[in-house]
Amino acid sequence: MTALAHLALFGWIPLVLVAFLFLQPRVAVIAALAAGSLLLPVLSIPVPGPLDFGKPEVICAAVLIGIICFDPRRLLEYWPDAIDVFWFTWIAAGALSSLSNDLGGYDAFCVLLSRLLLWGVPYLVGVLYLGTRAGLCSMLWVLFLSGLAYVPLCLFEVRMSPQLHYMVYGMAQHAFDQTIRGGGYRPMVFMAHGLELSLWMGAATVAGYALWRTSATGRVQGFRLGPLVALVGVTLVLCKSTGAIFLTGLGLLLLSPLALPWLRLAVLLGMFAYLLLRMFGDGALENLLFEVSSLVSEERAGSLKFRFDNEAILLDRAWQRPWLGAGGWNFGSLSDPETGEPIPVTTDSYWIIAMATSGFLGCVGLVGGFWSSVFRFEVSVLRERLQPLVELTAASVITLMILADSLVNAFIPPLYVAIAVGLTRAASGDGPVVAPLRVPFLRPRSAAGGLQPRVPSGRPWRADG
Repeated sequence: MTALAHLALFGWIPLVLVAFLFLQPRVAVIAALAAGSLLLPVLSIPVPGPLDFGKPEVICAAVLIGIICFDPRRLLEYWPDAIDVFWFTWIAAGALSSLSNDLGGYDAFCVLLSRLLLWGVPYLVGVLYLGTRAGLCSMLWVLFLSGLAYVPLCLFEVRMSPQLHYMVYGMAQHAFDQTIRGGGYRPMVFMAHGLELSLWMGAATVAGYALWRTSATGRVQGFRLGPLVALVGVTLVLCKSTGAIFLTGLGLLLLSPLALPWLRLAVLLGMFAYLLLRMFGDGALENLLFEVSSLVSEERAGSLKFRFDNEAILLDRAWQRPWLGAGGWNFGSLSDPETGEPIPVTTDSYWIIAMATSGFLGCVGLVGGFWSSVFRFEVSVLRERLQPLVELTAASVITLMILADSLVNAFIPPLYVAIAVGLTRAASGDGPVVAPLRVPFLRPRSAAGGLQPRVPSGRPWRADG
């Protein structure tokens, strides 16, 4: 490990504060969440106190300090919504689980503080900055441009193998054998795993497609937007993650003008049915998915079976304490009842982690936070029988992708939480869209060459806030 890894973590907070000096607070916040996820090392430094000093902690702490120092008046605009009870439940469930498992008040305090930082700060960002059409438009631009900036780094690792994290920070963030896919390599760059990177590139592709749809000329600052979106999409395919490619294809389909709101709602309800069958279906769904995946690839089917087998062990453990789970310290500490030997367990899905550590209470809070934001938006669209704005629909589709991925993987960067919460607020907003939006951090151009978004007819969502 090089000194640069420590310098990057400890220097990130002042760097974000400098960004607040030159950018609008909304853009600075979103850019800090995105850039931190893409650039900081996958590293956690033990320090005295209740929290370790790691990548997600630094990202969220920098944003919180920036808001307090440069945009404190925005904090006074905060007002909770009834639907926020899911996020509050998830944040509190960890501490309640610690207390119920006799892990002590200090452990409960540490878990609560950690979730307040890692989940509460992105939640606050979503409420304060992404709860409007302008906020979600800024999010789409940052997400798309971050994916575009990652293209050359991904292509380098596709050709040369995942080496950038080691070359820059002096350490490999994950086992190298998991990067070998399809006779080539699956890039990781500065993320924890190739699966996390692939989902990010997929979300960037969907964001770019949404921006292309809102552009009247198909150009931004003289560049054609379509080929750039296609470039990000091709890079996603080269990342060799079947799940992310499938979710991105589904996302583009759900975002297309031909897609009806009930179709997105049907996909959302299908995810709810998936969870119920995983919990109470006695393995029937797992067997079906294994057979289907075998038709695609024996390697992918074997990987899926490995996940399901490990999750079955954890689910059995969760049923021993169904309401509040086993707590963080006891999570995964399984042993054979006859020999007493430890049973190795690999965790991949965030929902099973939430279930095992925080029980039904935590699982409902985590999954419900993402699920309810999409549900509120899509139901409001069906009720009004109007065409929604593309920016809001894109946020709904990206949240659907994140939720679907959390059912099989465990990568939820802070920006994803902010998107889901922002969609919740935007879906309950009032007031007309009074003016077309400009790219939030680029100089405006003439009508012939600049971005001239169409203002789709639809429910009069709030223009800004």
